[in-house]
Amino acid sequence: MLNEIIQVLRVFKLMLRSLVLTMYSCPSMRIISKKKLIMMLRYKKKHKRCVILGSGSSVIDTIDYLSRSNVRYDAYTANFGIYLPVVPVLATLELAADTNFSENVRSSILSEGVKRIQEKGSLVIFKNLQHDRVDRKYVLKNYDLSRVYGVMDICLNQSFSSDVVRKFVTKKNSFFLVQYINSIYTLVHLAELAGYEEILISGVDGGGKHFYIDNSFGMDEALHRQLVDVLYPDEKTAIGHHAKSIRENLIDNPVSITSSSIKVM
Repeated sequence: MLNEIIQVLRVFKLMLRSLVLTMYSCPSMRIISKKKLIMMLRYKKKHKRCVILGSGSSVIDTIDYLSRSNVRYDAYTANFGIYLPVVPVLATLELAADTNFSENVRSSILSEGVKRIQEKGSLVIFKNLQHDRVDRKYVLKNYDLSRVYGVMDICLNQSFSSDVVRKFVTKKNSFFLVQYINSIYTLVHLAELAGYEEILISGVDGGGKHFYIDNSFGMDEALHRQLVDVLYPDEKTAIGHHAKSIRENLIDNPVSITSSSIKVM
């Protein structure tokens, strides 16, 4: 009981810190609750099937197969998935600008990709805005904040093992968006709450190249070279250390709170 109380207090501390930092650092960005986000996703929902697109190279084969088979679906993706040859209904960006990289190469690629999918009607969400690594000045300068939304997100890990905490942050009316392991879980959680009957997950390869290593998919060529050579060389595997957890535990994970059918392709 004492442990649960301590965890709940820690969550509220994180919530307060997240709210203050985000509102203070990006005052012109619209911050929306998970409830409002779900309403927007339900409005944009066109099909009963949602495909969660990861960053493994197999995702290209999946998109090609679905296209050839005339399968109708809505796509959710994250980060560099905005360069996939499909227009996503939802794209979440983690560390939308990153101070760890000189000249913000990663951030420049993301901001250019965001502009491209925004023109086609995608909903773009920024996560982790409270993180110390986010270059908020870059966010304010390089994104059209009238066309993106920020969300408050909390990362659930072993330090938040209490069922009370998990139920609180995963319920529909929670202001905060759940983050567990990586963005794939977050996207599945949102797809479930948006009401999809079937959720397919692709690009969780457990190793191998990222899909963008051999093809720029419309990125500026100079930026693409820096992305491959400096930021994500071939030896960095695609969701390598998370893939097993995603494949084995997703169905039983606390973010799976509806009756959607979930399959890993």
